[in-house]
Amino acid sequence: MNLTPRQWMFYRYLREQALINPNRWIDKREIHFALIGEYELNESPKAHDICSTMNKDMMDINRSEKIEKLIILKNNEFKIATEAEALEYIEKQRKQIENHAKRINKLVYKLRRNGQYKLLSNDDVPITESKGREYVEAFIK
Repeated sequence: MNLTPRQWMFYRYLREQALINPNRWIDKREIHFALIGEYELNESPKAHDICSTMNKDMMDINRSEKIEKLIILKNNEFKIATEAEALEYIEKQRKQIENHAKRINKLVYKLRRNGQYKLLSNDDVPITESKGREYVEAFIK
């Protein structure tokens, strides 16, 4: 994967700052002003992220085999990770993936149950919290 000139500038700026102070986190606004014209900030009060393009560039840089450093993101600030920070960041990402997989598995479980009969009591009444139907309805009809 080839990096764009903007991504290289982004990486070089973070690397320069890490050489000055390896513990310093660099805010998205600082990167925006340091690389004038490369990134646009979304200043809307409703915006979840002031510059999602930087996040994408970070992910592209981290996927690139040309750059050996790992860039991490926390509270809209970036830095080149130390070994301990990289391990912590990877573990956090792994947990997020596990949680997402659990939610997806629950959705798949519900979809597979659609149209199946529920367990009935001796009186032919479904033994679930929705006692009015004899079968599972996963969708609105």
